[in-house]
Amino acid sequence: MGSTQGVKDRQILRHILDGEGYLISRGRTTVHSQFVVGRLERDAAFAVRLLARGTRTSIRSHPFDRRARHGGSDAAKPHCCAVQESRGCWGFRSLFESGRATPRYKQPVRLCSVSIDLDDIACYTAIHDLASAAPCHAVYDLALGRIREFAGGLALPLTLFVIARDLEREPNVALLRRAVSDGHEIGNHSLDHCYDLTKREAGEQRHQVVEANHRIEALLGVRPQGFRAPGYTMSDRLMGVLREAGFSYDSSVFPCPPYYAAKAAALLSMKLRGRVSKSVLDSPDVLRAPITPYRAGDPYWTRGGSLLELPIQVVGPLRLPFIGTSLTVLGPSGARLLTHGLVGLPFVNLELHGIDFLEADDVPKAVRAVQPDVRVPLERKLSALSAVVETLRSNGYAFQRLDEAAAMFARSVGEQ
Repeated sequence: MGSTQGVKDRQILRHILDGEGYLISRGRTTVHSQFVVGRLERDAAFAVRLLARGTRTSIRSHPFDRRARHGGSDAAKPHCCAVQESRGCWGFRSLFESGRATPRYKQPVRLCSVSIDLDDIACYTAIHDLASAAPCHAVYDLALGRIREFAGGLALPLTLFVIARDLEREPNVALLRRAVSDGHEIGNHSLDHCYDLTKREAGEQRHQVVEANHRIEALLGVRPQGFRAPGYTMSDRLMGVLREAGFSYDSSVFPCPPYYAAKAAALLSMKLRGRVSKSVLDSPDVLRAPITPYRAGDPYWTRGGSLLELPIQVVGPLRLPFIGTSLTVLGPSGARLLTHGLVGLPFVNLELHGIDFLEADDVPKAVRAVQPDVRVPLERKLSALSAVVETLRSNGYAFQRLDEAAAMFARSVGEQ
């Protein structure tokens, strides 16, 4: 490529990266540039290399900008384009005139975020009231490396929700710093993962939330923008604490009747056997919450104008759970089938746990006996999760971190 043409191509790329609502797509991996600030330069470098080797590209219109769709002041701007790689001769520059793309066709916005709660084995012993044994750090020592490898192989940007007390262990800090350098988001999963956090006084809730942010920022160099409550349990008071602390979003609400019923039955069974779980049951009103991003109202499970909520994903009118536990137990075929039930939604919020990347030999025998999903072979788990990603991508979904998705929905989800 000549130097003059190289400059022109870079100008085109800069226009794409600076343009409102533009996308850059890497094969099947589409990135929404406006909300992926941390990866803009890397994607630009990829696209420049793509151009340099004479790869044909195509441009797609994408009606992302609501103002453009509804005739606002920016209606004259091109909506959204994707630069997509294919083999053959040039087709990129001819689609641009004066730095603008020529729209070819429109399609709905389809985004997916994958988040992982890094609850170590101690959380599971607390749930099941198991006798304390030697500390087991399998989620950090084993699962986190597998998570990074899995995400790297599929080019997945992740959001990792961290319990701040786990940062007292230096190897955990080192591993998370590598995850940050990979471009993954770090979210706040509270200081101590108190399952009864919603039942505590506002001062204690504030301490659990704010102190966790301070420790994460001090040790990892990033300030969490998102929160996930222990056990998916939320309350109006805790939602207010998050708003006051300056969070951009929460992702805790899980409006899933099958999960709620199973959890209630498990807690009742333990009580009848004289055992006490640290886990608590949320208000049944949570089952009435929206299943798509919304601004929390008063109460939090209604729409309003407060903090942005990105609910944990459910499927269909039965609101079946679309989380790591159910997907890994279903296996690749079942996971693929369940994923098809989500196709067409504008946003899919896939929530996993670190234990989803462990198998039977990785955890203590006592945990293995009460946690059925850990007995699923790791290869089958990874195949199921890969099937989910491949199914969504084949249906036009782009993958973003939760903070990136929140940045988009913060503008598109107003007071309701």
